[in-house]
Order: sequence, then C-alpha cells, then structure tokens
Amino acid sequence: MDEPVNAKTSPLEELLEDEAQASSRSEITLAQLLKPYTYIGKNTKSIHLRETAFELPARLTILLLFLGRLAVEKLGHRKDKSVSQSEVIDFFAPQGIPEGTIKSSLKKLRDNRLIIESSQGRYSTGFDKVARIQSEYKKHEQS
Repeated sequence: MDEPVNAKTSPLEELLEDEAQASSRSEITLAQLLKPYTYIGKNTKSIHLRETAFELPARLTILLLFLGRLAVEKLGHRKDKSVSQSEVIDFFAPQGIPEGTIKSSLKKLRDNRLIIESSQGRYSTGFDKVARIQSEYKKHEQS
C-alpha cells in the first residue's frame, strides 16, 4: 500500500507560492512595461503617453491604454479597468492613429487574447496576461 507523501518533503511543495509575492512581481513587471512609454497624472489619475509610445507599432501603443487602466485600478483610483472601442478611438484618433488602424489593432489584441471582453462592448487586460504582454514588447525591441 502506498504511503501518503509528507507535505514537507513532497516535490509538489515547490508549487506553493505566496499570492502577495506573485502579485508584487506582476506589479513590478507592469511598472517596468509602462514607465518608458506612459505615466499617470498625479492629480487627474489619467493616462498620458510619452513620445516614445508612438515609436511602437499601433497595437502595442494601444495596449498601453489597457495596461495603464490596469495600473490605475490597482492603485485604487478607478473601480473599472475596462475600455470601450469608442473610448480607445477617442483617446488615440486625436493623436494621429487612424480609426481603421485602431479597430484592426483591437481585433488583433482580442484574437491573441491579450485583451478580453470583460462586459458587453468593454475590454480589459489583467495581471494574468502581463508576462505574455511583456514578451510582445521584448519581441519588438529585438526587431
């Protein structure tokens, strides 16, 4: 008869991770992703893009808005991190990104599951996607 594996000596022990530490690592990664391209206004708590953001492909520039909303929500300055397509268009069209480019970029981000539909017509990203998103930015930097 098999004896139960002692939890202290089990190889599965390596899977145990403190959730607060995991969350902290995701926050560090998110801050590292955002800092070169954007900042959050101290007074308004709104997201502002730096000039470097516009050196990125449109889909990565648009993704900054979703990442910024995630950061603002995590900081406790907003209850909802989701963004509608029209809000994305209103944010980026005045900055010179054509509406068609915005719509096709949103579709690619959804198809690649970097953003998800969080409610009817609203989209967001989460900490569970930060590592994958980071790899997208690294791919761009290497090209």
